[in-house]
Amino acid sequence: MYPTVPYYVPRSRPIGRYQHRTPVDIGWRLRWPFLFSTILGVAMILCILVIGALEVASLAQSTNKDVFGNTSATGAGIWCGVFLSIAAVLILLINYMPNVRLWAKIAFIATIVAVCFTIILIGLDAKAVQDGRGALPSSFEKPKILSAQLAFACIEFVLCLIFITIYLIVQAAVGRHIMTNTPWPYFTSGTIVHGFGRGSKELGCPTANFDEETVDKLPSSIDQGVYYGWAKLLTKRNNEIYKMVTSVGTNPFYNGEKKSMETHIIHEFPEDFYGETLKIVLLGEIRKMTTFNNAGELVAAIQNDISTAKERLDSDECRQYHNHSFFQQ
Repeated sequence: MYPTVPYYVPRSRPIGRYQHRTPVDIGWRLRWPFLFSTILGVAMILCILVIGALEVASLAQSTNKDVFGNTSATGAGIWCGVFLSIAAVLILLINYMPNVRLWAKIAFIATIVAVCFTIILIGLDAKAVQDGRGALPSSFEKPKILSAQLAFACIEFVLCLIFITIYLIVQAAVGRHIMTNTPWPYFTSGTIVHGFGRGSKELGCPTANFDEETVDKLPSSIDQGVYYGWAKLLTKRNNEIYKMVTSVGTNPFYNGEKKSMETHIIHEFPEDFYGETLKIVLLGEIRKMTTFNNAGELVAAIQNDISTAKERLDSDECRQYHNHSFFQQ
């Protein structure tokens, strides 16, 4: 009744490059410009070293406030370098982290903070250069040092803006791809009908079978497989929204020929609810449908599917659909 997972004896946590990844996560990994972001991170670190060296050299020179004002000895270059270093290191770490989207977001936030400090440094350096211009002989080094630091701070500012632009472009590209090439999220509702009765008796996994009309409305992009999402049973006795796993297909383990859609709600109910209306939202695929050697393998696979669904539905991306207006209608 629920034989819709690949043929193998599953582990407690499946292994593989894209296991437990949402389509959005996979999209970020496929579209992220790893080489370019690495070059960008290295360039940022080089600029940071130059800015730091110039800041030390500047502080070693005269800090006469009557000449340079109050902006020449703040150590802003050091503080700016610290936050820029954090951003640059995070950008480089994206290459080595399994969740590209998460680490790119962290680097993006750090870069925004670094940009703020860079703007402060640019303003302070520009003010100090302006205050010291013409007040000292041309042989004095401090104005030259401050001018050089100002130039490298501007370069660092541009590098940060480039990374921010890359992040926003990838985010937009992944969003467009998900909206145009995948059916997720897919909202549907239907009447619960009698199935073959194998879910509870043989597999220990009761399922709610949708009526034929609901199954026929499934888009072609939802292939035979196992999916995860949220479910709500429209009864006066229960108004909760639960995690669920849904199988779509012909049940090859039982040599089925007719396509069906069966939902296992991850919750124990004291009674059956045939004839009631069930609302679900499918948020992604766990795996494709296939057959098994025996019922033991199927049961183990079902339990693994349930564990996978629980884990994915705990993500912020999935939890936003828990209280979707679809369930309130």
